[in-house]
Amino acid sequence: MQSLYKLSISLLGLCLATSASAQHTQRYAAQQSVAVQVKNPNPMSSSRWTTVRTSGWGLLDAVEKDGQISYVERTCDVATTRVFGTTTSYSPAFIASLVSRPRAGQIVGDQLTAGPYVQVIGADSTVSTLNADSAVDTDGDGLPGVTISVRQSVMGQGDVYVAQRSTSSLSMARVGDGWSGTISNSVEEVVLDATTWWLKSDRSSRPHPDPAESTVSWVPVSDTTTCADLLAQRDQIFETVASR
Repeated sequence: MQSLYKLSISLLGLCLATSASAQHTQRYAAQQSVAVQVKNPNPMSSSRWTTVRTSGWGLLDAVEKDGQISYVERTCDVATTRVFGTTTSYSPAFIASLVSRPRAGQIVGDQLTAGPYVQVIGADSTVSTLNADSAVDTDGDGLPGVTISVRQSVMGQGDVYVAQRSTSSLSMARVGDGWSGTISNSVEEVVLDATTWWLKSDRSSRPHPDPAESTVSWVPVSDTTTCADLLAQRDQIFETVASR
């Protein structure tokens, strides 16, 4: 009887230990949209500042355990809204340069917070100053920094080479099996060079006055979901989040 009692206690202890260390793994489709205000370069325009959004889509492989979440984030696509007749585009090499990034956060009840975390592109991440001396050809095109293509309805088309340091924090609430909330983002950007004179000047921008305009959503997807799957189905994947 004593041996059976000890066995029962041992099994109970094993169950408790297994429960305490249990972890949940999940792949999420992620969408974030960061809003800033940019200044109209035309001094005669009555519309001096307007909102522009840069959105990103990616896949997260997350592990939740004991109130902590760790995840690896991979960017699949980036897009910026057209503003003042200007269209911004990002090459596949630019997207590929946004390498998988490990992140971590905390979960308390139905609230998730992560960050602040820093991401540097187009420059040495170990230096404090973004300039030509710290520039790194992150996208591998043989040009300094990362290359962004710009088409303007009046001025024409050109490429601008930039270095950027962004600092972001997430604050989200559980929505169904996923998460949705806001992203706080500050950006330091330096223009290293450009193919045409009108792209060589720094663009005037400022944070959007309404923090709720910058949003982030994570929607659970299958472990086999690829970037191609996400981009083909993103409207359907994030439709329920947009309707809330």
